[in-house]
Amino acid sequence: MPILLNVSRSNHGTHDRYFRSYVHACAVVLIFSMFPVLSLLADELSMEYKIKAGYLYNFSKFVDWPVYKKSEKNQTLNICLLGDDHFGSILDPIQKKKSKGRRIRLFRFKQMQSEVRQCQILFIADNEPEQAEQIISGLNGISLLTVGDTQRFAASGGMVGFVIINGKVRLQINRAAVEKAGLNISAKLLEVAQIVETQP
Repeated sequence: MPILLNVSRSNHGTHDRYFRSYVHACAVVLIFSMFPVLSLLADELSMEYKIKAGYLYNFSKFVDWPVYKKSEKNQTLNICLLGDDHFGSILDPIQKKKSKGRRIRLFRFKQMQSEVRQCQILFIADNEPEQAEQIISGLNGISLLTVGDTQRFAASGGMVGFVIINGKVRLQINRAAVEKAGLNISAKLLEVAQIVETQP
């Protein structure tokens, strides 16, 4: 079982619970403001993946990549999906957005290939956990943010794992894996996540 480290201050438990609820509510509002057309498709699309789509966009704002240079104005921020695509058209409008002045591009890969290394954010679809671990292992030394929703994703060496707790999408972050990749993740994002250590 993954070791979960509580990042909340014990003497501010009530305040932190309100803070987490507020952040989650803001995330939902942000998702629909980012993707207004999605509200018309509520009966067809999963709310779970709408929320995950919103998080993927927010990761681009709350993570810093060392390879970016201020002088390189034409760089894009590449968000990639690997494996079965459960987002469908949900993520497509993200390509009309910018993050930190860079245009976002969306790529989909059915299988692992060399182009994946050009991604800044890589969502690894819910393959078998063993497959996800192999993919993560093959990306060692690459400065890209790995995100997934397989069981124990973050505890297996992935950087950000989506988990469902009490019917809500929550985050688990493997801070050591993030730092090992040379990425800098905002404290604001860490505050609303469970910090997870890599487990064998």
